[in-house]
Amino acid sequence: MDILEKLELLVENGYCPGLIYDDNGHWALSINGSQNMTTIEGKQDIWTSFVVEADDWHDSPLKAIEQSIKKLGLVDSISHVSQ
Repeated sequence: MDILEKLELLVENGYCPGLIYDDNGHWALSINGSQNMTTIEGKQDIWTSFVVEADDWHDSPLKAIEQSIKKLGLVDSISHVSQ
């Protein structure tokens, strides 16, 4: 399963993942947050707000995604996730 399929797995399970970089070499995947509701079809500006716990920062985007999948208990849904 590639990185995009892992993100799609989260979406299919009702999550709205946001991949975040902190400009200091760390990556996190936020699934807790809020944004304004879209009111029209098509692309539009939105405002988002989220919280990232210290333990959720990782050294790569892939590791951040895989750790979120583990934390949510979705590991059985994928063929393999790095330890």
